[in-house]
Amino acid sequence: MRISERNATPSEDVSALTAEMRALDLERERIERLRERIEADFRDARSTLESGRRTARLGQVLLEQRESLPDLQTLRRNAEQRKDTIAETDARRLSHRPCFRAGVSKLLLRNLPMRRAISGSGRGA
Repeated sequence: MRISERNATPSEDVSALTAEMRALDLERERIERLRERIEADFRDARSTLESGRRTARLGQVLLEQRESLPDLQTLRRNAEQRKDTIAETDARRLSHRPCFRAGVSKLLLRNLPMRRAISGSGRGA
């Protein structure tokens, strides 16, 4: 089996890992934007309530905002799934290290005679 064939699977796995990490980054960014929006809404609501201007309309708006909040259980479940995905990704990444090291070592050893020949030919000139 040629090195290129042996490297195909690790390369495909690295590509898959990269795609997974990119997806996790995008999800983290989406959650961060959601968190910032919720915090801003909370500050606005607190400020309004502290000003003492309580009306039926304000109560309705606050209830609507509460209903638009993401479900806490879903957020927790998604966070656990992300942790599992990250752990699996880390395990797969670590499993490829010996293969990568072995491939690099073989390439270095295979090219060693050529390097000696090149460096040896330069000495006689």
